[in-house]
Amino acid sequence: MANYENGLDTKAKIIDACKELFYLKGFEKTTFKDIGQLAGVNQGLIVYYFKNKNILASTVFQLVMSQLMEQIERQFQKAENLTRYFISDFLYFRLLYEDENFRRFMESCCINGVLHKNPETYEKEYEKYYDEIIQFLERDYIADVTLKDGLIAVYEGMKDTYTLYICRNLDQMTIDVAATNYITIYCHLLDIPKDVYGERMLRAELLSNQVIVSVDRLNFSMQKGHHARVRWNEE
Repeated sequence: MANYENGLDTKAKIIDACKELFYLKGFEKTTFKDIGQLAGVNQGLIVYYFKNKNILASTVFQLVMSQLMEQIERQFQKAENLTRYFISDFLYFRLLYEDENFRRFMESCCINGVLHKNPETYEKEYEKYYDEIIQFLERDYIADVTLKDGLIAVYEGMKDTYTLYICRNLDQMTIDVAATNYITIYCHLLDIPKDVYGERMLRAELLSNQVIVSVDRLNFSMQKGHHARVRWNEE
């Protein structure tokens, strides 16, 4: 039991160090030496627990997204599942636009294939969040079962492709347009009717503007408050 708890403690120290370093220094510039020094652990333990830097980045990303969904569920308990998923999209893109360090981290994740589905590296909290979304879409909105696997594969790959596009084209559209375009595209792909997703998307946009979010050192936080929009395409 002591060895198991020590292992969990070591892994937590490594992840905490990665959050800070990936956020402040960047994924590409962070080395195992940096992580070991900040975490106070031997570099060999980092490789033992996580194998490589991509798995570390994947773990950090999963924890951020899990924190985001958990807080959305608490804050918006009365909202329908689909509306909550849309809220998570609006908040994700807000962070992408407004936090340069988060955007740099996500761009590196996309370039290095960190967001690709790999159940072997899934954290328990993220696996629960991810599976709930997929099962919900499968059950309620994928009408043609013969296309199910292909549609879900496309949905899974959209986030990194679209995220990378946004990171490199921030001045091409506003935050809200980026989020609504993303939601509209995957709703079309998954054959979700417009009369189902349209109203919920608008409601999600309104609700998302009732909270203030941050992701300092890749720790997600949310509090009530009116969001002041940033306009990227205006001087």
